[in-house]
Amino acid sequence: MILDVLTQLWLELYTQGGSLQTFFIDNDIKNIAIYGGATLGSLFFYEAQKYSLNVNLCIDKAVTEFNNIKTIPPSRLNDNDLKDVELIVVCVASDVRSIFNDISSRVNCNVVTFMEILMVSYYKEVIVPYCNKKNLKPYIVSYPDYPDITNLSSEERILAYNNQPSFIDNPKYFEDIYKFVDEYSNEYIRSVFTQSPVISKGNRMVHSDIRSPYVNIISGIRFTHFTPELYDCSIHLIGHCDTLGFGVDDSRTTASNLQKMLCSYVDGNGQFRVLNHGVWGFSGNDLFRGYETLKNIPSVSGDIVIFMMERQVCYRSYLFDYYKRILNKTHSLYNNLYKEFCEPREMPLMIDTAHLSYYGMQRVAEGIYSLLRTEGILDNYVSKTVFLSEKVSKDRKLFSEDIVSCPEGLVDYINTLLKHKKGDDNIGAVVMNCNPFTKGHRYLIERASAQVDYLYCFVVEEDMSAFPFDERINLVNAGTKDLGNVIVLPSGKYILSAITFPEYFVKDSLKEVSIDPSIDIEIFAKFIAPALNISKRFVGYEPLDLITRQYNQTMKHILPGYGIELIEFERLGIYNKVVSASYVRKLLEESNFEELSDFVPNATLDYLKSRYLLPTNPTA
Repeated sequence: MILDVLTQLWLELYTQGGSLQTFFIDNDIKNIAIYGGATLGSLFFYEAQKYSLNVNLCIDKAVTEFNNIKTIPPSRLNDNDLKDVELIVVCVASDVRSIFNDISSRVNCNVVTFMEILMVSYYKEVIVPYCNKKNLKPYIVSYPDYPDITNLSSEERILAYNNQPSFIDNPKYFEDIYKFVDEYSNEYIRSVFTQSPVISKGNRMVHSDIRSPYVNIISGIRFTHFTPELYDCSIHLIGHCDTLGFGVDDSRTTASNLQKMLCSYVDGNGQFRVLNHGVWGFSGNDLFRGYETLKNIPSVSGDIVIFMMERQVCYRSYLFDYYKRILNKTHSLYNNLYKEFCEPREMPLMIDTAHLSYYGMQRVAEGIYSLLRTEGILDNYVSKTVFLSEKVSKDRKLFSEDIVSCPEGLVDYINTLLKHKKGDDNIGAVVMNCNPFTKGHRYLIERASAQVDYLYCFVVEEDMSAFPFDERINLVNAGTKDLGNVIVLPSGKYILSAITFPEYFVKDSLKEVSIDPSIDIEIFAKFIAPALNISKRFVGYEPLDLITRQYNQTMKHILPGYGIELIEFERLGIYNKVVSASYVRKLLEESNFEELSDFVPNATLDYLKSRYLLPTNPTA
């Protein structure tokens, strides 16, 4: 299995135009030894020949002849055998740690694993260029695994004899681990150790949605506490179960700990938002999957991406220096938490030999926070965000450049929209569900249409509302027919749909959840708006609906970067009550048509009466 992962990553590296050669050039290495003469060692040997590397020694306990070069068993290896060797490359797919530790303890030569060379090469030559192209800021944070941690707590010393304690068999152990968690109970333990299934979402692996008092995952993103409504930058955490937060509730994940620190740093203004893309079973060494996650997450120019790397041998000084020296040149930062994890402490960093405790996740969050502060990223980021937005807003060629790569259905939808195109300057848009069409909708459309030459009114086409789409769009047409510059259009599958923003249609069940509607907004800004020359989008202020309010706040963050102004109006109020479709539906349930007439236009009132008002018995 590990060999398959390595060969997949290696093939992908070449497919993307990279190679392992850069690693040896960067380190000025010309003479190496290969540990392992089996499949992986043989493949690497032939690769080394292409780079003009001198393979002066093979180390293997079973192989006696390896491509006509000197071969010795590990038990006989000493420094005299390595006089002409600058680096030992361990080319095995199993038992890597013990082999690495054994060689490192017996010789003075630098040792590195093939996996690490491949990992850093893939990161440097595939992931970093992708991030540079998208103007994302990639960073790496790593920490040691259980066998390499020193100064173990009393709880962690137990793991030497029982690497994965069972709650049923060891309740006292879990009581000690979670002694500072006020919510601790049998239900708590069952919930935090139960993860939803991992499913395929395009090329990306994500967790299916789950909701509970302690674990909430929506659209592949775990809920992060302390998320601000307003932010200048998103920080995306990509990694395995420790990133996800296995064994802790939402409030104690690395993401939530980091978010709390960031909000405190900016005095509660919340300029940074943290998104948790962790996946159970994801390996930090499997950067191919990390790359697929990166390509499919909702990110915008200027965002930060942090890879949580596998905790095997990456703390060793040789590679640590290489990471710091080489990756910093590519504007990617690296922080290793080996020293922090080995400091004396009373609290356990691990709940078992494979997973961090909530205290361990707090330590990782502190390490990320320290990296961002030490490098001055938190201090300088707001001004950089403004600069990037100004740069992007001047580039109106995004539509023509990227249309070739967008889905065929989106191309067809845009071609349909172009048949209704009106004017080239001062064009606006509103997006509405109109469930049903109210005087509040009419008020927003009327005010918006007065500020532009033409106003496109997109009516949500998904039939997931109380009133079917055909009836909703007919009501909008009837209620705006006197406004000559308003063009009413269906939203299709790419504006506020179940594909682009599924949370909108279940928002009643997500009242306390932080959502990410950026995909929907990016599609509008990148494809829809340029096609129709839309430069203004209008919304009503949302005091009640948290999901819609977050949607509007995200538009404030994204749209200016594409040269689109977001204009927010106060909502229409009648009898000191905000006019809303939900209130109209409530009146309808009560058959209160007398009050309904104050909240909906005549066309809507007539429709509701014809559909819901029982005919009066003429003989009564």
